[in-house]
Amino acid sequence: MMGRTRHLTRPEYKHIVDEFQKEIDRRWERLKAKHEHPLL
Repeated sequence: MMGRTRHLTRPEYKHIVDEFQKEIDRRWERLKAKHEHPLL
């Protein structure tokens, strides 16, 4: 892990990592929907 992001593994930053993951999941679902539906 890179030094500039290593602090994100600490428990006090868990809420930030959870927010990142939530946004990544949202974007991934959007990309999958665009792939499956030709009009999106």
